[in-house]
Amino acid sequence: MPITPETAFAVVSEAWPEWQGIALPLSELVIEDGVIRPLQVDVTLPDSVPSRAYLPVEFDSYTGAILQSTPFNDHSTRLRARFWIRFLHTGAAAGLPGKVVATNATAASLILVWTGFALS
Repeated sequence: MPITPETAFAVVSEAWPEWQGIALPLSELVIEDGVIRPLQVDVTLPDSVPSRAYLPVEFDSYTGAILQSTPFNDHSTRLRARFWIRFLHTGAAAGLPGKVVATNATAASLILVWTGFALS
């Protein structure tokens, strides 16, 4: 019998007691070629940089054993760059100062659109 979400939550909580968020899939188990795929759980750990805080964890769907967890630094350079670009785009990479810069840039772009219409 497959593990329950409560069991997966307990295993993750014990393995990473400093967790800030745990995302469990509540959908049906995925079966490929007659084999149930591992359960994917997303863990958010405390870190000042959001891209480094995300930790994907895979469980054996029956035993609850942790099969794989991939910290940020173990991802490929390409995937790490994609994470950084996303958080740079939203301003979250630099914390509050980055969000202030992103907000000001958004406000400036709106003013540019408005003045463009006003001058035409």
